[in-house]
Amino acid sequence: MKSSALETVTTRNGGSQLSSAALGHAIALAFVAIGGVIAVVFERHLGLREPSLIFLSAVLLTAAVAGRGPSLLATASSVLAYDYFFTEPYHTFSINDPQDVLSVTVFLAVAVLTSHLVARVRSQTIEAEAREARMSSLYAFTRELAAAADRDELPSIVARHIGEQFHAGAIVQLSAHGELEPRAEFPPGTTLPSSEKEAASLAWADGRSAPMALQNAAGERWVHVSLGTIRGEVAVLSLHFAEESPLAPESTQLLDAFTQQAGVALERCLLDGATPPSSRAEDQASSSPLTARVQGLEDRIERLHQDVLGLRTAAREIATSMQTADADPQ
Repeated sequence: MKSSALETVTTRNGGSQLSSAALGHAIALAFVAIGGVIAVVFERHLGLREPSLIFLSAVLLTAAVAGRGPSLLATASSVLAYDYFFTEPYHTFSINDPQDVLSVTVFLAVAVLTSHLVARVRSQTIEAEAREARMSSLYAFTRELAAAADRDELPSIVARHIGEQFHAGAIVQLSAHGELEPRAEFPPGTTLPSSEKEAASLAWADGRSAPMALQNAAGERWVHVSLGTIRGEVAVLSLHFAEESPLAPESTQLLDAFTQQAGVALERCLLDGATPPSSRAEDQASSSPLTARVQGLEDRIERLHQDVLGLRTAAREIATSMQTADADPQ
């Protein structure tokens, strides 16, 4: 099978990213404002003269909830509020007392360092949870394929599981008389428009190395991926998304793993279906013990192949996380 080109699928999630960033910045300003109110109340009623711990708590909460960017905004806002309301001369951004200069400087350094550490722990936790969810989903998919009682169920399992995983409509097409024919769809009633048939055929003809076979540049809501193994292509999976460019970079790797597992399972079902059941029974009855052992070894090799694919995906996830950690300059 040719090398995967799933990485050629890009995303245009700018709107959602901007919305998330705006929410994080709003949370940062809200925490700083609440911290400032608490510091004023403590100063007036309890004689508090050093509000740095309260502002530091606001910075840490922001880092834990919203991440690194908003925590830096919370740090800058806290320094400004600290200077404006709690250092002389009040209600200005100038500082006359060297002790106040030292206090603000130390607060800034501690806030930046601690917010970075908390944000990094939060990011690593989110990445670990996402990797665990992806691996669990892939493992469940592999078990469901292996437990299929009827080979005719496999296309339906592939369409349903991948469609549910990526929240998309899914169609599995197999080759019949030189043309691709739909064998399973999820949800029921999903159809492939005529404008996408050429892209699906390109995926089948050129395998997983054809960038244009993955995504139709005109609509960008269909993704076509060829399913196959080292012996060749066996099917085409077409995914239909409600929004344009739906696959994030981390999703392409998961889709690659799913399609590799699906290709192995579909190829085995096609090979099993090439010989009628009666012929297979006669061959097994007349075969020598040595032939039966060879057949058993071939079946075990196929199962090991699926296991290796799963282990390779897990190793790739671990290597990616290690590279991300090493690349972090902080």
